[in-house]
Formats: sequence, structure tokens, C-alpha cells
Amino acid sequence: MRMVHRVVLLATILALTVNAGLLALLGIPYAADGGSPAIKLHPAGIACVLAVMLEIIYAGSEAWMLLYSIGQERMLAAFMGCVALCLVSEAVTTGRSNLAVLLDTYVPAGCLAIALRNANDTERSHVRNVLQTCFAANAIIGLAEGLCSTDLLPPNQDNPLYKSNPAEFRPCALYDHPLTGAAMTLIGAFIPPSRSSGFLCRYGYLVLLGLGLIAFGGRAAMATGILCLVLLALCRFWRSVLRRQCSLRLLAVFGCVTLVVGCAGVAVFGLGVGQRLGAHLYWDPSAQVRVNQWQVLGLIDAQQMAFGVSRHDLMALLEPMRLSHGVPVIENFWLLMFLNLGLSAFPLFVAGFACLLVWCARQADGRAMPLVLAPLATASASNSLGRKSALLLVLVAAACSMVGQHPRRESSGAGMISRRMA
Repeated sequence: MRMVHRVVLLATILALTVNAGLLALLGIPYAADGGSPAIKLHPAGIACVLAVMLEIIYAGSEAWMLLYSIGQERMLAAFMGCVALCLVSEAVTTGRSNLAVLLDTYVPAGCLAIALRNANDTERSHVRNVLQTCFAANAIIGLAEGLCSTDLLPPNQDNPLYKSNPAEFRPCALYDHPLTGAAMTLIGAFIPPSRSSGFLCRYGYLVLLGLGLIAFGGRAAMATGILCLVLLALCRFWRSVLRRQCSLRLLAVFGCVTLVVGCAGVAVFGLGVGQRLGAHLYWDPSAQVRVNQWQVLGLIDAQQMAFGVSRHDLMALLEPMRLSHGVPVIENFWLLMFLNLGLSAFPLFVAGFACLLVWCARQADGRAMPLVLAPLATASASNSLGRKSALLLVLVAAACSMVGQHPRRESSGAGMISRRMA
């Protein structure tokens, strides 16, 4: 079981440090069209699948009991079942060209959830520490790239961002796209160091990630983060008022944190890191594209509406969309997954995806709900979950890394297997 935990930690590190640009530099055309399916899967996803396989192998003759315990996690079982049915549907209707998204983005996330379903508090803390270190490192790299206005790490040259608009530079750090970096950084803001780590460590981490959000330039992530911060402050203040514990110290802490974040944000904007974010804080053509993209539904026929659009046909539809509506790419993962699956399988995808999100939200005695909702709102403004991405995998890891306030109850079958394996 220690080996399974190490593989889980490796998967978490790979998800936050290995991007398509690095894989291309190593000669692996992960993001390019064509090639063997074996090289189209991210190393982090392969590690997640390996963790589940190792757990089954270590179970030995009691593998059936392990599978039964996995089946007891009904939300996870429903998610994996729905994804499997979607894979079959896509393979039959639109061919294997659309399978990569489900295999690389959704299957590994489910496998990681299975591997972490019975993790103890110590193992969850290890995952949390790895996530915090990688989030902080990426924020520092993103700020450095923003100050230098150049990529310090190999970018994904297949990304349209580098071809269509090179003048408006946005850092990527170790992520594959600035919007992915913004969504990842928002996830990291929900799992700060504990209060026992000290005031400077906890709030220094939060300030660093806030500056990272500015550097990556994601408007949806920034707006969601500010909204969550305001709601959290109001809820905390209201609880203090109801308990008659509204002290000057609490007000001073909120005031100091707000002042530090504001001053740091002004300094970052002054240095030019948040120049693009400041220049696009209005309804610009990029925002209009997210409305115009829905016009693509009027260009598909009845068969494509029912069973999905193949990747070749979808790429062909983008050219008339670009000419008539100024839409070079679909920027909404819900729309993109509907186009891939059609009316026949899209409800299955929504049901399975909802099951995974509910399972994640229930972690840490239900305290993971804001962590799940905020990145989901951010991802809905981009195609981060409609293409090959480690975003969902990291979201699952972050939700599982939250330690509950009460001891975690294990199912009898899973607990028996864990004790015997130990």
C-alpha cells in the first residue's frame, strides 16, 4: 500500500510539472495530431491507472473483495460506468479520434479517486504538501515569466495562443495554457497551509497564489476567486456576530490581508505582469466569442446532433465559424463535449461528471464543496475540460487532500483489505 501511495504522489507531481511542451521537447508528440495512441496519454494519467492496478495486484486472492469495496463507492462507480459507456458510444459513432479526451482527462481522475478513497489523514497530508509546493512553484515561475515577458520553460507550440496573438503575452509556467494555469492556481488557493504552519506561511502562500492569478490573466478565475474571498469573509464575519465574538483582532486580520493583497496586486500591475488582464476587464471580442460559439449548433445536421461530430468534421466547421462569427476555437467544455457525444451520450457524461463532483464535494466532511464549485465555474468559461488536460485530476487530488474534522469511516471490506495488506 505504501507503493500505491508513492505512485499517487508521483501522479500528482507529474500532473503539475509535465506539460505538452516538455513532452514535445522529449520527442513525444502528446498534443500533435496523429501518432500512436500509446503516446497520447499524459504520464500522470498513466500513473493513476498504475496505482489502481497495483492495488488490485497487492490484494491477491482478495481482489474480489477490493472490487466490491470500490463498488460500494457508488458515486465513483457510477462515474466510471458512465465514462465507459461514453467511450463505447464515441468509438461506435464518431470513431477513435474523440476518445483521447475521455481517456486522458476523465478516466485518470476516476482512477485517482479510487486510489485515494480510503487514504488516511497522513497520506492526504502528503498529497496536500505536494500540491501546495507545486502550486507555489508554478506561481513563482508565472510571475517571473510575466516580468520577463518570455517563456522560461518550453511552451506548447501547437497551442493557437502562440500563433494567433503573440503580442499579448501570458505566462504558462509548467501548465499547458494560461487559462489552465489560472484554474489550477484557483484550486491551490482552497488548500492553503494549516494555521499551525504559521501566519506568514499560510497568508504568504495565499498572497503568492493571488499574484499568480493576476499573472496568468484568467478573468473568470480572478472573478471567481474574488467572489469566493468576499463570501468567505462575510460568512466568517456573520458567524462571529451571531456568536458575539466579533473582536477587533478579527477585523484587523481581514483588513491587513486585504491591504497586503491590494498593494501587491497594484505592484504587480505596475510592473506590467497584469497588463493584459487590466486591458481586458470589459466585454471584449474574446468574451463575445464565448457567446458566438453556440452558433455552431446551427451548422450540424440531425445525425451529428444525435450521435456527435467527428474531430475531422469539427475542425472543418471551425473555418466557417471563424469567417462568419469570429470563432477560431470552441471555448466552452460543455459545448465541446456535447459536440463530441451528441444527444445520445451527452446525458450520460453529465450524469457521470456530476457523480464525480458530488463525491469530491463530500470529502473532508463536506468542506470541499467550495473547492469543487469554484474551479467548475472557471472551467465552464474555457475548454480546459473539453480537451486533454490534468485539471480534473488535480481537482480530485485537492479534494482528497482535505483532512476531515472527524476520523474517516472505512467500509468493512476496504478496511479489512487495508489492514491485511499493511
